Amino acid sequence: MTAHRSRLKSTLPDKVTWRTHAEATGGGGSRTDAPPRIDGEPSAVSRRRSTVRTTTSKRRLQRRLTPLELIQQPLAVARRKVFDLRRFLLVLVATGLVLLLPPPPGLTPEAHRALALFVFTGMILSLQPVPLPIAALLVPVAQVALSIDTAAGAFAPFADPVIYLILA
Repeated sequence: MTAHRSRLKSTLPDKVTWRTHAEATGGGGSRTDAPPRIDGEPSAVSRRRSTVRTTTSKRRLQRRLTPLELIQQPLAVARRKVFDLRRFLLVLVATGLVLLLPPPPGLTPEAHRALALFVFTGMILSLQPVPLPIAALLVPVAQVALSIDTAAGAFAPFADPVIYLILA
């Protein structure tokens, strides 16, 4: 095991700083019951009593969310990009390259297109350029586009009553 764990970073400062209440609020007075010394210097008892209070650093205060920021978080998630065009183009280029390669001997043209569909499906599920429900609908669309199956045959598994049993 290593001593440095980046996953477990703390928001606390590395060094503990103790400040008096007067320093934190900007005042210069001492809040002690001990009588002041003649030379104007506070006694050791008063110094010890005044260092009991600590203040929260600005760094910790900035990390807290305001109620407005808390309300706006779902809106920020909704504005996030849903469709990654570069990854989707990569999927289309890889599928096109498989289609442009000469088919292996003994493989029918329909099986070669099915191999391209396999590459398309594998890449669209692994790279996730689109959300999963859209990717699930793109596979039958690709079946129809590559003329592997008809539209009725490609979308027939979505009408299976077992799917609704699983969803319910």
